[in-house]
This record gives sequence, structure tokens and C-alpha cells, in this order.
Amino acid sequence: MFAAANNCAKWLRPEGAPSLMMAAGTLLGGAVVAGVVMLALGGAAMPSEWTGRTLMPLALATTINAVFFVLFFELVARMGPARFSIFNYLAVAAGILWSLAVFDERPAASFWLALILMLAAMYLVLSRKPD
Repeated sequence: MFAAANNCAKWLRPEGAPSLMMAAGTLLGGAVVAGVVMLALGGAAMPSEWTGRTLMPLALATTINAVFFVLFFELVARMGPARFSIFNYLAVAAGILWSLAVFDERPAASFWLALILMLAAMYLVLSRKPD
């Protein structure tokens, strides 16, 4: 799915559309879809109370996502989807490290096979000369 997102960010981008506009459209579209799903499932759309405890994580998540998507569209436009995929590997690696450090998880044998395949894919992406 990471690769599909990278390629869609390149191929489906309208000519001349700025990264800020692409990020805003993506986040607004996601909000609409999430809103429809929450309404259909009867889930709460907003926190039950507005305190520093609920507002701060919401504000941080909003800010992080806004910055991420602007950078995502800008970097994919400049680097191309294949080169940008390197960042996806870093996200997976960070998730692995967090699971080991924070949750004290112990990887199964299949994890090591998946890690080897991921590192091999990263090598292939990095060893390819840009067009």
C-alpha cells in the first residue's frame, strides 16, 4: 500500500498543483470518509470533553499529519515514487524499534525473513541509478 500511495501521489497529481493543495485535499477527503464511517457505525466524532488532556493529542496529531502530507507530496514530486519509498522502509524500521523498546515484543522467526526481504528491497532501490 505504501508503494501504491507513492505512485498515486505522482501519477494522479494534477499538473502544477502545489503540495499544500494536495495535502489539504487528501486530509479533507480522509476526514469526509472517516466522518461517514463514524456516522454509519454510530461512533463519536468528537471527544466527549474538551480539556488539555483531549485537545493536546488532537492538536499534535493534526499538526503532524498536516506537515507530513505537505512533505510527502513535495518529496514524491522531487524524488519520484521509487526513491521516496526509502522513507517507507524507515517508518517500518522505526515501528520495529518502538515495538522492541516500548512494548518489549520479541519477534517470531517469520519476522526475520520479512526483515531480510525488506533490506534486500531497500538495497535494490538504492543501488538503481536515477533516470
